[in-house]
Amino acid sequence: MCYKTSRSRRARPGPSRAPGLSRAPGLSRAPGLSRAPGLSRAPGFSRAPGFSLVELIIAIAIIGILATTVTVNVRGYLLKAKQNTAKSAISTITHALDTFFSEYGRYPTNEEGLAALIKPSIKFPEPLLDVGKVPTDPWGQSYQYISAGPRDYEVYSLGADGNDGGTGADSDISSKDLAGEDIQ
Repeated sequence: MCYKTSRSRRARPGPSRAPGLSRAPGLSRAPGLSRAPGLSRAPGFSRAPGFSLVELIIAIAIIGILATTVTVNVRGYLLKAKQNTAKSAISTITHALDTFFSEYGRYPTNEEGLAALIKPSIKFPEPLLDVGKVPTDPWGQSYQYISAGPRDYEVYSLGADGNDGGTGADSDISSKDLAGEDIQ
């Protein structure tokens, strides 16, 4: 067996010394001892680059602030989308009511309500509204129907709060308000 007797030294990063200069007296290291006792690393391990705990906490805080900002801004778009969905559904219901009127010469009574549009009849073998049940608004409540006479009606949603009136998200959306309005 042949053993190597000399060790090659790796170049260490850091400030280089001018040729001929050595360490100050008393600061030289003992042969084979590269660090103070208790601070040496296991062979083959070096300090890997990474993030400190403070850097991670700062990054998480920044992500949290950004997520909060996005959530607050997106909420308005979600509210607008629900209102537009309700307007579109009311428009579909009014078209079905107009089709009912063109065939029967009247709108459904308050007792018949919107249920008259989801049942097949002699004149309409397929239901006028193909949803299988009385349609619900984006907030999970049934659309309201009022027949104000043989040629007048109103279809409306009570909004997010489920009560008459209100402002913003809680405002009612009515077929009377949609007359002539373009639904986007």
